[in-house]
Amino acid sequence: MRERMLVKLDNNLQLDDPINEKDEKFLHKLDLPHDLITQYIITRLPIKSLLQCKSISKQWYSTLSSPYFGNTHFNFSPFYQSFNPIIHNLLIQSGNDYFIYTYNECDFVDECNKGLFKLDVNFDDLPKDKILVIGSCNGLLCLYCSLGYLIIWNPIINQWVKFSCPSLENCKNSTWGFGYVSCVDDYKAVRMSESKGNPSEILVHVFSLRNEEWKQVYDEKICKYVLRGASLSAGLLIDETLYWIVYRQGGEYEQDVLGFDLGFERFDIVQNLVQGDSYIGWVRFLCCMGGCLSMSRVTDRGDVSVSMLKQSGQVDYIGVYRDLDLGSCCSAVGFTRDGKFFVQVGQRELGLVNPNCSPKRYTPLFKFKGEGFIDMKSYVPSLVSPSAVSGMQE
Repeated sequence: MRERMLVKLDNNLQLDDPINEKDEKFLHKLDLPHDLITQYIITRLPIKSLLQCKSISKQWYSTLSSPYFGNTHFNFSPFYQSFNPIIHNLLIQSGNDYFIYTYNECDFVDECNKGLFKLDVNFDDLPKDKILVIGSCNGLLCLYCSLGYLIIWNPIINQWVKFSCPSLENCKNSTWGFGYVSCVDDYKAVRMSESKGNPSEILVHVFSLRNEEWKQVYDEKICKYVLRGASLSAGLLIDETLYWIVYRQGGEYEQDVLGFDLGFERFDIVQNLVQGDSYIGWVRFLCCMGGCLSMSRVTDRGDVSVSMLKQSGQVDYIGVYRDLDLGSCCSAVGFTRDGKFFVQVGQRELGLVNPNCSPKRYTPLFKFKGEGFIDMKSYVPSLVSPSAVSGMQE
């Protein structure tokens, strides 16, 4: 059953160019030890080719399906490194459906929706209408089921594991985040929730996938904040830090950006990103633009601006004005190889902005059917096994 799923994904997801017939014959004829081939040669191949190579023999199938190979392939490939911020793929949730969109400038010229492919989803007894994607990292997706479960899923190899969450009975607001800590080779999910007490307080719980356990984290920096509005969006992951917009207690509109370092498990306030606005009526949201922590503002006049915080502390700006009719923009991800970035307009439209031409240009990609908001996140396909990281190998 699993192999049939892999074949189906292989036929649909054009994640990379497949290996050609000449190269395949060459691999068959190589008079080299199997370990040498699998550790130092085919770890450089794209995922699509590796899924095809599984059918060579039982030995190849076993090797390419192993957790060790999945991690090795991910670490060796320069396509997946943090220094490469180019957006190639998006993971999109639309209601109970999940899609991967692969952007290709050549395909985009002829048919913009050519790279959109629907994923098969089956989490056994969990209802699809109660599941939300809360994070994406290294090919793994973190999902939260409102019945009290956390799901770690790799849709490319169709493997997933689930864990119970601490009760939210005495909380009124909550937000999540998900990321990777390289120094301990661990994935962590973070939940911030606001208690119902008066005064309320923000409670922080961290889940370690490797240890399979939750713990509560205390940090005095969050004592003066509350969660509402923009802060209820999932935490934005950049490198190994999660970011949220939070509101100061007693101030209706006073906001700060908090960063949570996943390695040290502590908060810090981000400086220079939250600027004063001269317009009445605005919406702010965080986004990752070219690997930089960024904040977008949408005014009541329909102007959209993006502030990008560079490592040097310098802030760069992109302005997208009202003539593009993007006043309902609520999410952004960028940049593609040709310098464009994705935006969500309204509840269900996905489009592409080209900030480099004059005048700037917006191109609608497609509009999803159904009701409610879509959710999009940058996605990097991999063979990393969630069960291997957690120790729950089959």
